Amino acid sequence: MCKHWYPLGAPPGIIGAVFGSLAVWGLLAALVATALLWITPRALPEAPSDSRFACLSYSPWRVGSESPLKDDVISEARIEHDLRRLRDVTDCVRTYSSQLGMDAVPAVAAQLGMRVLQGIWISRDPLANAAEIEAGLAAAGRAPAAVRALVVGNEVLLRREQTPEALEDLIRQVAARSPVPVTYADVWEFWHPNEGLADAVDIVTVHILPYWEDEPRGIADAVAHVRDIHAQMSAHFSDKPVIIGETGWPDAGRQRGPAEPGHRAQAAFTRQWIAAAAESGIDYNLIEAFDQPWKRQHEGAMGGAWGVLTPEAEPKFPLTGPIAEAPLLGRLMLGGAGVGLSLGLLLTQSARRAGLARTGRWRRGAAPALLGSLGALLPWQWETVVVWARTPLEWAAMGGFALLGVAFVWWVARALCAPERAFAGRTRESQLLFRSLAGACLLSLAYVLVLHALDDRYRGFPLSLFLAPAAALIAARAAWPGLPALPDHARWLPILIAACAGLMAWRGWPDNTQALGFSALALAMAAASAATSRRRHELNTQTPPRTAATPGSGP
Repeated sequence: MCKHWYPLGAPPGIIGAVFGSLAVWGLLAALVATALLWITPRALPEAPSDSRFACLSYSPWRVGSESPLKDDVISEARIEHDLRRLRDVTDCVRTYSSQLGMDAVPAVAAQLGMRVLQGIWISRDPLANAAEIEAGLAAAGRAPAAVRALVVGNEVLLRREQTPEALEDLIRQVAARSPVPVTYADVWEFWHPNEGLADAVDIVTVHILPYWEDEPRGIADAVAHVRDIHAQMSAHFSDKPVIIGETGWPDAGRQRGPAEPGHRAQAAFTRQWIAAAAESGIDYNLIEAFDQPWKRQHEGAMGGAWGVLTPEAEPKFPLTGPIAEAPLLGRLMLGGAGVGLSLGLLLTQSARRAGLARTGRWRRGAAPALLGSLGALLPWQWETVVVWARTPLEWAAMGGFALLGVAFVWWVARALCAPERAFAGRTRESQLLFRSLAGACLLSLAYVLVLHALDDRYRGFPLSLFLAPAAALIAARAAWPGLPALPDHARWLPILIAACAGLMAWRGWPDNTQALGFSALALAMAAASAATSRRRHELNTQTPPRTAATPGSGP
């Protein structure tokens, strides 16, 4: 009788069994622990219970595919509806343009007893600038009591769309005709080399965003950083009021150094900042009121995740009490893990009843853990695609990566349960299918890594799409050391993956745990795909020996 059957040669031994078991069971344990962590509310610093935001950036383009980039005009009724909702949490809003319906904001705000920092968008286009200036001045003229200031340009110098001299000339043109004070808003670093602009404005408006700093700040010292920079700017421009035109924290997106977006991180920053600003008497505007899905197209997932309210105008978090990171996602992951484990156990039992489960114990145990991990990852994968895919091409690509991973994990799980079923009588065809699925997953990984190598600022680290394929690849190579993961002409692929992963790790070192984790995952997949057994055997194209346990076997 043949107790074990190895279609591609000798068994892997204890080392392979250990690595294979750790890959699948370790991943499942880590995912379950993560899900439990995400659903558990934990205490955070609290703001005073009666706190209100000093001011909130207001962009109404949040429904469906609305975007100012498509010149979608917002109705006055929508603006009134939004401001009535925002009046519950603030007395002030900041806008960024005065066209596409935004010229109605001051008049509506006046009716509701609110005030406005009315924006005038300045770009490279002189005709567009002239139209914006006229619209902004007209809006302020209709409700001057409601307009705290006209913001002539937002981060124009940062975008390099005007020279400092040309921008100053535009600001002075507006100031000469404005019934209200004027200001200009830019990242704080741009005010020092262009401090002459302060002579043209009534208020110095600075943006202090710890997440986007050239040297990002973690959530632990983000509030102190904002307060310190404001103090420095106030001392430098001591003859002008200095207000913070933008500060805040995103609840989704990629990690930048020690700065990691998150639901709890956003709540922690907001709560602490409200208290710190009140204590120090700092005038500020928080970015922003509503999440802006349209911004994701240009700024990645984090671009659409700065709001304190959802696009449906629901608050994202309270200002007091404990908060969980991702309760719904965590519960879905736990449920998916249970379904995947159950499916894996059914698969194993089915193989046993058919008399096919004659492989080593670690292989039989690996299949349920592998499918349990896949089940836990599916909700996380869906969230990753929804949050990061910005175009139909990206939807197709990321969705394709996820589906390839599902197919590969399923094939490996079935083969671990019953290699006779996967290989018998068609070993060459099975090997080709394995290499095709593994190679497609590796190509997908290489695609993500190359894009990161070329430009990583607005790209995420899609761990959820590749964790299960990585565990499946390691388990398969441990179970069948002689089973090549790539054809000979694709042996360059692990080298490319390793090189790009090394670059990602170098960029992320030492604080960016997301970059380091994804790099480690990529290196593990590259190593598993490149490894070749020293005991390479000719493919066994024969059917496995029949045993008394095999249905239909004869003497």
